[in-house]
Amino acid sequence: ACPYNAIVRTRIPCEEACPVGAITKDPVTGREMIDHTQCTYCGKCLRECPFAAISDLSQMVDVLKQLEGGKAVAMIAPSIIGQFPGTLPQLISALKSVGFTGAIEVAEGAEKTARNECAEWIEKTEEGERFMTTSCCPAYSETVDKHLPELKPYVSDTPTPMAYTASKVRKLEPGATTVFIGPCIAKRV
Repeated sequence: ACPYNAIVRTRIPCEEACPVGAITKDPVTGREMIDHTQCTYCGKCLRECPFAAISDLSQMVDVLKQLEGGKAVAMIAPSIIGQFPGTLPQLISALKSVGFTGAIEVAEGAEKTARNECAEWIEKTEEGERFMTTSCCPAYSETVDKHLPELKPYVSDTPTPMAYTASKVRKLEPGATTVFIGPCIAKRV
């Protein structure tokens, strides 16, 4: 309301997008800083930054080196199909043509997670627990760990679909590197 613009608030898209206040301006340098002890890796800041100044670290070079001299199995997130044109068999064929020894859908691990979480839920309700939340979403788990510790006892102990899928790959392809391919930043972290 000041007619002289003496009080100005500059909108910072990434800071405003952060649901847990992990992004703030450093008072000395004026640069935006991410407090990783508070960050839940939800990805909202990446999506809102108009300059693409925030990005997760790529492991592409590490993966390419592994493809040159070792076994690597791609673990494909179900949502990946919407990211690329073509069918799942075409995507798997493309991954093999660049050097992956195989590919497996993380959805296979999701089936095991769902069965085990169901059994865990039955066990907990028989013990008198009121509710249970899933452990499948790493961003949710980070939020509970860092911001809602009172919910920790209610989070499922069942491993995530990605963990079950990686375990299956290690049994089928001992010594192979597992490479998760998907859009979820929290899973990649």
